[in-house]
Parts: sequence; structure tokens; C-alpha cells
Amino acid sequence: MGNGMNFDPKSCRDNLLNSTLLREKRRFDVAQRQIVLLFNEEKNLDPALRGNKGRGLAEMAAFGLPIPPGFTISTGAARAYSQTKQLPNRLTWQLERGIAALEQATGKRFGDRQNPLLVSVRSGAKVSMPGMMDSILNLGLTWATVKELARTNGKHFAYDIYRRFLAMYGEAVFGVSHAKIESALNHAKMLEGVMADQELSVRALKWVCQRYTAHIEDAGGHIPDDPREQLHEAICAVFRSWESPRAIAYRKTANIPDWWGTAANVQAMVFGNRGDTSCTGVAFSHDISTGKPGLYGEFLVNAQGEDVVSGTRTPMSITHMRNWNASLYEELEAHICAIEERVNDAVEIEFTVEEGRLFILQYRVAKRTPEAAVFMAVRRVWAKRWSKERALQEVSSKTMDEAAQGSRFDPATLDLILQEKEPRRYAEGLAVSPGAVSGKAVFTSTRAVELARAGECVVLIRPDTAPEDLPGMLVSSAIATAQGGISCHAAVVARGLGKPCVVSLKGFYCDADEARMGPDTTIHEGDVVSVDGARGLLVVGKASVIGSDNRKETNILFRWANRTKPMLPLPKPRIDFEAESKRYSANKLLTDFYCVRAMALAAKGTELEQEAAQLWNRTQVEIAETFACYLLLAVAGELRHTPNNCCVDAKKKNPDTCPLVEYQILQERFGVLDDCANRRESQSSVVRALMRVETAQHIEFFRLAKKIFCNYPWSLGLGGAKWGAIAGAALAFLAGDVPHALFIDHVFDLEHNGGRLFDKHAMVSRTDEYDLRLQLETKKSASDAVSVITKLRSTFFMSPESELLWEKGIKLGIWTPPAAEPHRYRAQY
Repeated sequence: MGNGMNFDPKSCRDNLLNSTLLREKRRFDVAQRQIVLLFNEEKNLDPALRGNKGRGLAEMAAFGLPIPPGFTISTGAARAYSQTKQLPNRLTWQLERGIAALEQATGKRFGDRQNPLLVSVRSGAKVSMPGMMDSILNLGLTWATVKELARTNGKHFAYDIYRRFLAMYGEAVFGVSHAKIESALNHAKMLEGVMADQELSVRALKWVCQRYTAHIEDAGGHIPDDPREQLHEAICAVFRSWESPRAIAYRKTANIPDWWGTAANVQAMVFGNRGDTSCTGVAFSHDISTGKPGLYGEFLVNAQGEDVVSGTRTPMSITHMRNWNASLYEELEAHICAIEERVNDAVEIEFTVEEGRLFILQYRVAKRTPEAAVFMAVRRVWAKRWSKERALQEVSSKTMDEAAQGSRFDPATLDLILQEKEPRRYAEGLAVSPGAVSGKAVFTSTRAVELARAGECVVLIRPDTAPEDLPGMLVSSAIATAQGGISCHAAVVARGLGKPCVVSLKGFYCDADEARMGPDTTIHEGDVVSVDGARGLLVVGKASVIGSDNRKETNILFRWANRTKPMLPLPKPRIDFEAESKRYSANKLLTDFYCVRAMALAAKGTELEQEAAQLWNRTQVEIAETFACYLLLAVAGELRHTPNNCCVDAKKKNPDTCPLVEYQILQERFGVLDDCANRRESQSSVVRALMRVETAQHIEFFRLAKKIFCNYPWSLGLGGAKWGAIAGAALAFLAGDVPHALFIDHVFDLEHNGGRLFDKHAMVSRTDEYDLRLQLETKKSASDAVSVITKLRSTFFMSPESELLWEKGIKLGIWTPPAAEPHRYRAQY
């Protein structure tokens, strides 16, 4: 070539390819360079870029809905901040563009004293993370603008929004603790003798603002006089909150990738706290607990959005909004229906009314309970809104399983509790997340984590919850709060986690140490309580839990998925101390146990499989826990003979094996009495002692008892081996070494092979000793499931629930009884 250079075709081809890739990368960089996106710019609607909240605001702007103007700072800016701990350089001029657009849309000026533009800065990840990241409202205020606002808009309004700004800015930017913020506000309310924030006088609000400012200065910070500096600090705080411990913990639970980052939404403020013609609230297109259609939600008059979601105030039901302002209610209903129609899914919106004018602040697809998710999916298929394929895509297998495994309290037991008037043993509140569970009461997130790590089932009870309580909420089996509404922090998080939750409990007061229900009932840490999230109840003590009521929508969705419903896992072994005061027939328990097991086996592969399996689960749990209590009573009564069987002479002869030391422990720790007491006194003493301790101590009791019975000199007699086996059976069950059904089998074998077991306490007795032995022999000789049921029912009916299942099976032809069932007599259950 003329220039003397060699021509290399491969090198030329590579250079051309690299140039093409470089041009494509530059085009991508140009598209990504715009990190501030106005709501009314219909481009880049990807939630991975705008976040879920920003995407929703842009869509509503395109729909023509009444939203306050604003803009979104993309997730790319957050990712850049996480790498460099600085905002991107190009953000500065893009923010100026966004602020100029807000000033033009509102007619206000950012930083102006006479007509200030105030904004909110809210997080908004690709997937909703309720309450996990920081938000700041009323940004743009300074002492100078507050004084001018007080002159033009009223002092109460000006200082109320300023104390809110200081609280949120102090927490998010400078790390002022939420406890300090709440302490100052509560102190002001106590001094003025008021319950609600809006009842504080102007003087009290000024004092609160001064205290908040002092807390910020103590933390080494100050409020900038330049609103643009405030905005930069707020954006950084929102981005930092993505890395907060509570946000990380929530992402792990919800399987949200860390690298996504969060967007930040800057929006012109509208005020729901401008008096009795203003309000704020949350509304849903469906009942998110049950899935039934219809406007559902709550609102607060003369309030800002944080008042609703924080749980510090209990809002009114959205149905009352019709009485407050009928035209606004109808407008809100029309907007939410329009959004639902476009999205084709149940939606949630936040709204504010400022002096009679409605604004929609955001919308998102509504989080719902598993039961509601299944109900809505099936109903949308029936309405031809969704295909079956979409229904199965929208409802995950995990959600289907949770819906099928949903628990509730036994209605009969619950009715008895509700009929008790004195002392009051329950509190009623708002049912915000269904399910039923019993556990030990705890009053702080820290204690919830500690007890949960020790294997305890805990119920977190709080005045209200905040994001700082998330670790305790994650490990608790249920949540209950004295305050809040259906969209408060506790309710939203509990629904997302699928945990039972009740809020706004009436006549209920709690602090960090205890809770009170009226003058006569106090709940201490460790007391057993039960939460019914479907009926909105907190009950003192343990209530019987049963499975879901087999809602037809759940069955249908499982059929569409070609799946069978999963069974509830059996609970941890325990002693049912409440059974001591009841009376059971061993004959009837035996009939029910073996007949229900036989029906569960025979029903496999039929349409009764699920119902029979659930009844089998409940039956074995109830009988096993009853037998555990009975064996405790039997062993406690027998232990009083230990001093006679382990005399001092025996100890001298065999000091290494004589179990007098164990007996002393049983006396001191577990209330065992000596031979001077009668059997009943010894049994009652042990029950009182064991009711106050953990299951680990119940296991220790039976371990010591077994050692006494099996060692010299007790072991020399026949009674030693027999009682060692009895104590060992209960020990193995409570320790989890044998399942419920095998334990029940073992107890019946102890009666059949070891003599009279069912005569040590009136709790379990034989209706007829001859029949009991006949039943045990019959059960062993039966050839199939139907034969077991037929032979055992020859003398004793099953429980009503079991009889009903038997009759269903006959009608469906699943099993066929003999033409005539032989029987000597039939004892009623």
C-alpha cells in the first residue's frame, strides 16, 4: 500500500465491530443519562428504572387523574450513590429542570418565603417494601418560611407541618432515634392533657419544634436554610435507607435482589391537615383480607399521610367518607374503579383531600392475604377477566399452600370465651390479616427475637409498630397493636408476611413490660395469648386452632393446578393442661382415634381425601395432648411413694444408683409431694408447678421420673418397670422422638399390656373395661379400614364430626358398610 502499512482484514473487521458496539453503548448511555423523569413524560415506564411508585404516578398522569405534579429520580442514581457515596454530577442540573417544572405547574417558588413550594421525597423500589425505607414530607421549610406561613395560613397549620418535617428529616438524615421524637411529642400531649396530635396548642407545637431541633443538634446536624441543600440531603438519605438493616432484612424475607436499588420521587405537597374540609387516607378496590369486591379502606380528617400508615391514630372506615363528603366519595370510587379497569387487578391508592379537592398520591397493585389472592384469582377467571393460566401465574404455589393451610379458632371454644364477662379475657380490634395462632406474649422486638431463637412461638404486642420493629415481626407468629388501622405499618407488613394480625384493640393498653385489658386482666411477658386475625380478637390463654374451612375457590384453584392441597404440619408436642378439668372416656377416644385413621387411609385418592386428612390431623393432636396431660397426672400421683421405695438403708447400700437426689429436685422444682399427701393433692401440686414453666422443664420432669422408676430399688418390683415405661412414653413424645399417632398407640398398648392405666385420675376413665379390651383386640384383628370402623362402632359411636365424615363416605360410595352392623349396645359420644 502507498503508506507502506500492511492491510489486515481481521483487524479491520474487529475495529468495525468495536465501533458498532461503541455507538450502541453511547446510545444506551444517552438513554440512561436522563435520571430525572417528570411524571408527565411518557417514556421509560419500566419499574426497574422508575420504581413501582414512580411508574404508577407516570401512568396516572397519562390517565389524566388528579395527581400532584412531580418527578422521579431513577434507580440508576441510587446504584451510583451506593458505589461512590455521592450523587451523580448530572443530577444537579436535572433537579433544577424538575423543580422548574413543579414551580410552573403549581405557581409556587422553591425557597420563596411568601409562596413556598414544599415537596415530599419518597422512596420507591421496583417491588413495594412498605415502611422499610425513609420518606420526608414538607421539605423546603425553614424558620423564616414557617413564620410567614403562620401569618398567611394560620399558626397551627404552619407549626404542625414544621414539626412533622423536623421529625422526618432528623430521623432520615441525622439518625435521631424514633424514641426521642415520640418522647417529645408524648410529653407535650401529657402536659396539655390531650390524646391526639392535632389537639396540641400552637405553644405546644412550637415547644415540640424546639425539642426536635435540639435533638438534631445533639446528633451533630442542623437544618439547612437552603431548600436545595435540604433536597440533596433528603435524596441521599432515601438512597441510604435502601441499605438500612430493616430494609435488608425485609429483602431477604421477600427475595428482593440487593442490586435493584430504589428510586426517589419528589412531589409537590398537598395538605390533608388544613382543617375539617381536608383529609388523607388509603383505599382498596377489594377487601384485601377476604378478596370480596367493593371500596375498602380508611381515612383521617385533618391529617397527613403518616398519621394513617404509622398506626399512631386509628382512622375511620372509608364507608364513613360518604357521610363526610358524598361527592368526594363518589369521585374517589370512580377513580379507583378506572385504575382497576386499566390494571386488570385489585389496586390500592393513597389519596389526600386539600380543602375539598381530591388528589391521588400513588397507586399500586394491592397486597392481599393468601385467602384473598385465591378468591380474587378464581373470581376473575369466572368473570372472564383472567385466563386460568394467568390465575395460576398470579397465585404462587406458596400462596396456594398458605391459603389451604390457613388456620382459625374452633368456633365452639371461641364462643365460650366470648361469653365470659368477668374478668374480661379478650380484646376486640380490627381484623387486618387472617389466621389464628397461640404463643407467648412479648412486648419488644428484641425479646421476640431472643425467645424465637430459643424455639418459642411468640406473639408481638405493641402500642403500634415502626420499621425498627421489623426483626421482631419477622420471627413472631402473630402481631397485635393497641392502635392503627387497616393500612398501618403493622397491618401492611403482617399481610405481606402472611401472619395473623389485629390492630386498634379496644380498651387495650400496653407498654414495654405488660398489657392491660380493663382493671382486672394484665398480660405479662411469657403469658400465653391467642390472636384471631379473621375475627379481630386477642384472647388471654390458648384457644383451640383448627384448619381452614375448605373454601371452594381454594379447592378449584388446586384442581386447575392439578395439585392436592397440602396438610398443616403437626404442632410441636405439648401438654394440654386445660384437659385436666375435663372428663374423657378411654373407650370413646380409642374409637375415634382408630376410626378416623382408618377413614383417612381409605379416603386417599378420593374427593374426601383432604377433609379426612385434616380431621385425622386434628384428632391425633387433640388426643396426644390430652394423653400427655393424663400421663403427667398419673406419674405425679405415683411419685409420692418414692420415699418408701427409696429408703435410707437402700441409699447406704447403693449410693450411686439410689435416686433420692432426683426426688429432691422433683419436690423443690416441680411440686411433687410425699406419701403424707393423697394422690389428688400431689397431682394438683405438680400441674400448678409445670403450668408456669417451659416445655423443656416438662421434659426434665419426665426424665427424672423415669430415672427414679427404673433405678434401684424401685426397679426391683413390677411397678418400677411399668411406671418407667409410662414416664418414658411421655418423655419421648414431648422430646419429639415419636410422632403424635405413635404416642397414642403406645398409651393404649400400656393399658392393654401393662394393666390398669386409666384409673389414676378422673380425667380419663373406662366407660367399660371389658369393652376397652375388646376394642383393642378388635382393632388388631381387623383386616381393612372399613372393618376397623364397623367393628369399633359396634359399641361406641365416633365423635359427631367423625360420624359426619363416615356418612359422607357412604353417600359418595367411598366405603360400603355391611347390611347390618352387629352391636351389643351403642354408647353416645
